[in-house]
Amino acid sequence: MVTRSTAEAMDLLRSKRAYLISLGRFFAGQIAQKNGKVHSREVRAAMDATGVFSSYNGVGDYWLGAVFNNSPFFEWTGDWCTYKDDQRNIHERTVKVWRLRDGKVVPSRPDLNAQSSPSAKRLESYKLFE
Repeated sequence: MVTRSTAEAMDLLRSKRAYLISLGRFFAGQIAQKNGKVHSREVRAAMDATGVFSSYNGVGDYWLGAVFNNSPFFEWTGDWCTYKDDQRNIHERTVKVWRLRDGKVVPSRPDLNAQSSPSAKRLESYKLFE
């Protein structure tokens, strides 16, 4: 499907990858609570470390922006993070750095009944920083 705007693309991602986005917000909230800030590469690394991505083989990273875009939980700090990943053939890119909005609590773990994948079973006992 061809999208005509960023907003349209984000809407499509939110409908097609809702569970992954909720899961990403959970991880991002845990990281931001501990470090005071977070970016999409940290979210991906945390999800990789727990084996969540192994259940989503072939799903790219493009949906990670929807974790933060128009989120009621996060606000942009004004800072950027530059990264590259030679192993995955990702050339240098820049992503925004986010923090929890004032008064917002860490997003809760997604409803495990919404997804019956192996990653949901692993997430059932997962606690990032507790």
